[in-house]
Amino acid sequence: GLVLRILSCLLLFVLGCGASAPYVTEAPPVDALPTALHSTVLVTEGGGLCSGVIVQQVILTAAHCISVDGQGIQVAFFDPTMPENVGKLQDAVVAKLDRDQDLAVLLLASGDLPIGISLAPSNLDWGRPVVSIGHPLGLYFTITTGVVSNPSRWLKGRHVLQISSPTTFGNSGGPVFNGYGELVGINSFMLAQQDFSGDYTPTNHLGMAVHLDEIRRFLKQ
Repeated sequence: GLVLRILSCLLLFVLGCGASAPYVTEAPPVDALPTALHSTVLVTEGGGLCSGVIVQQVILTAAHCISVDGQGIQVAFFDPTMPENVGKLQDAVVAKLDRDQDLAVLLLASGDLPIGISLAPSNLDWGRPVVSIGHPLGLYFTITTGVVSNPSRWLKGRHVLQISSPTTFGNSGGPVFNGYGELVGINSFMLAQQDFSGDYTPTNHLGMAVHLDEIRRFLKQ
């Protein structure tokens, strides 16, 4: 009887029935994407273009998207009835900044924010799927997918989530979601490689997002 029970447990383990995984292994369900899209924000200042996300009734974005004076910031939300799905621009103000971890909170100068998304209850593990939404090179509300390449890394003094989906101009500050449409990171930067002429070329599949631990800490301050 004991041998049979041990063999049964081993079989369940091999089949994956005995393991508990907090996150799905496939792409996010389609019904999670509308909320993710509507929580993604276009952030612009002085002609520059970045992304952001609505969480805990504020707009969270990357600090490097905000200039020193933080004046003239405008945001727009997802609107499928408008050209390029971009709603009208609205004025926003900076509530707080953390340049060290590359995070910033924006508030609307007037009016209410759309419904946002939730923070993930726990961090992602190696190889888990992620989805990023942003405005790379002005291609508004672009969805890209990837996986967690490293769940916790320190680079340039920053705690980051390394992902295989690209981070490029316009994507900075945008959300990284898990398989349930919950926030697990904020796109921050991509590593670049220097060639013999001294020019830098962004490397593919080496995207870095602000780690969920840092997001939680920042929002609690």
